Amino acid sequence: CALPICFIGHTEVELNLQYAVSVINAKTLRLLAFDWTYQESRDGGQTWTVLERGVGGPNNSMPTQRLQFLNDSVGWRLLTDGQVYRTENGGKTWDPTPARDAVDLHFFDANRGWVRTQNLSLLLTDDGGRSWRTTTGLPLGIRVLRSLPGGRLVGVGSADVTVVSTDGGQTWQRRVWPGAGAQMLNALAVHPQ
Repeated sequence: CALPICFIGHTEVELNLQYAVSVINAKTLRLLAFDWTYQESRDGGQTWTVLERGVGGPNNSMPTQRLQFLNDSVGWRLLTDGQVYRTENGGKTWDPTPARDAVDLHFFDANRGWVRTQNLSLLLTDDGGRSWRTTTGLPLGIRVLRSLPGGRLVGVGSADVTVVSTDGGQTWQRRVWPGAGAQMLNALAVHPQ
């Protein structure tokens, strides 16, 4: 099964290196590749169809670093320059959102989502990315955030601090793990349950 391409960065897929992948369901995946193609698989990654060539942000000059689709129509892409775009027609057209300097993004549904910025702040939206607000209460230094079902978020920075939000980033609980050390963590894997 070619499905692991969704989880392992820079894996070769039909001679094109992926850059950003979104899993829509068990059979449907979309990716933006290093060769500026927008591709789709309807069989779990076994075969790929090029939907569009020359995809790369404004003037086709900027790679996409993150891609998320909720269904066949609604999705977002984050370019390496920190700009976030939204589509409501499966990627045929992309509209810019006001979010800037983003380094990560996730949407829980068509309206609620977040972006983390280069300065480690967290922006929230309740209108699909048309407007953003800065959340308060996220401890400084949180470098990695991961979303879980039900609007839950988990974040890490130093090895002895974990933050958890159960309301989509509105409020945060800090958990300290004594004796875990003070290294900075740059990756986080969580079980969805």
